Amino acid sequence: MRKKKFISREDFPKKLPTKKTYYCIKCKKPGVIIKPGGQEKYFCKNCNSSNSRCLIFDPKMMYEFDEDGNLIHFGGGMFILNKQNKILLFLRKKYPYLYTTPGGHMVFKENPKKCAIREVQEEVGLNVKSCKLVFNGIIKNDPCPGGADIHYWYLYKTHDFKGEIKLDSEGSGWNWFSIDEIDLDKTIYPVKYFLTNENIKSKILS
Repeated sequence: MRKKKFISREDFPKKLPTKKTYYCIKCKKPGVIIKPGGQEKYFCKNCNSSNSRCLIFDPKMMYEFDEDGNLIHFGGGMFILNKQNKILLFLRKKYPYLYTTPGGHMVFKENPKKCAIREVQEEVGLNVKSCKLVFNGIIKNDPCPGGADIHYWYLYKTHDFKGEIKLDSEGSGWNWFSIDEIDLDKTIYPVKYFLTNENIKSKILS
């Protein structure tokens, strides 16, 4: 029997909810409470467990179940580079509690570029004037706090932005890093993937 690897359709109720619902990642029942703090957690009232992730089903979010039933979330992200070609990374308060670029989930029928630009403004307070697509495709083993282990990424890069960096509630600290200063073991998996793929990395840094 093949071992289950990713969060899939069978982890959700047969009838999907019509509004945003939080399910426990362990017992799969609704009734999860968000516990904010230095590292955000999810507490389940049913099984009395505290977890770094939950299962979120939101019909307004861009998602699909693939042919194997695996849940896929769609999202947009942005590499922001300053005049010294250093990359902006911030430390997440949400799972997986590592350094990341600004980015997040697309709402239903949202334009990917508009999603990435919106996430930059929401998460780090910068206004992107123009940007360029450098990658789009599936990234597996990319767990998010909302339950999906697979994401379809639209990745952009920009040097063209204005404003002062101001983190929202999802970040606890930020810095500009040269490519040699980034400890990839302390970044989310997609950042590590992008910066170890020479083709993608050259597009980001060019």
